[in-house]
Amino acid sequence: RLAKLKKADIASEAERLALQEASVIGPVFWEQALAALDAHAPKSLPALVRRELALPQLDDGLDHEMLEYAFSHQMLHHVTYATLLKSTRRALHARAATWLAGLTGARASDFLGAAAEHFELAGDIIQACEFFARAAEHARSRFEHDAALGHVERALMLLDREATKAGPDHRGLTSEAAATLALRWRLLVVREYTLNTRGERAEQRATLDTMQDVADALDDDSRRSLVARRRSLFGLRTADYREPVDLGAGHELTFHPAGHLLGAASARICFGEGAQRRRLLVSGDIGRYDDDFMADPAPPSGPVDYLLVES
Repeated sequence: RLAKLKKADIASEAERLALQEASVIGPVFWEQALAALDAHAPKSLPALVRRELALPQLDDGLDHEMLEYAFSHQMLHHVTYATLLKSTRRALHARAATWLAGLTGARASDFLGAAAEHFELAGDIIQACEFFARAAEHARSRFEHDAALGHVERALMLLDREATKAGPDHRGLTSEAAATLALRWRLLVVREYTLNTRGERAEQRATLDTMQDVADALDDDSRRSLVARRRSLFGLRTADYREPVDLGAGHELTFHPAGHLLGAASARICFGEGAQRRRLLVSGDIGRYDDDFMADPAPPSGPVDYLLVES
């Protein structure tokens, strides 16, 4: 079957070119995508089907109006793709990426990751990272945790590689650098939320630290606020009684047994610096002593300036 790639076995150069262009889309491709790469290529599909190089698929991956085909063998796809010059591959990947990015409909979001991969292979790294971010956000919304983290890690790797190639920038925070940091922020948010859902606390804590760095680099108080809120929620899920939780920016949270319900706690929050340092204690009901099931209520670990209690 691989011998069919030889010129003698393909009736025209148009058929050979159509097969090569289809290989850029992938082992499975669509007639409409092939037309986006080359308007004349779909005319060769009937001949490729007759020669059993491409096989029509009954169940498509986009919608019922899309005509889907697959290479008859995985090796055939790899060998065909390898015959293309690198410069030609990049140009065709760019067209495939643009076509995938322009899809509409109920399942269009399922192909955001594919668009990102084609942008990457086309050499458009920023667009690739943008679509990896969109794919990660979509995957997180559907609780596809592995897919979300995979898209995030791929994009962050690309951003890090581009930053290494560019070297240090002594011009300050340019608009381009700010846009890249904003993109990195979106990826980190997806990673932090996903890690929180999966309960991977060490990785989540490290991601929160990185988010803090990005928020500070952008000098963005709204992002700093989100990091503080997420750190607070992190502390609620992971902190033990009497163990201070660092909320960042000098803020600290400590829980103390309240004895009211199982797990109930009073929260001592310290914020500000130096003479402006303030300590706030917040609590619901305070329980009784000598309960068979709950720890006795405990006083705060230090003085407080403000006390807010339910009763």
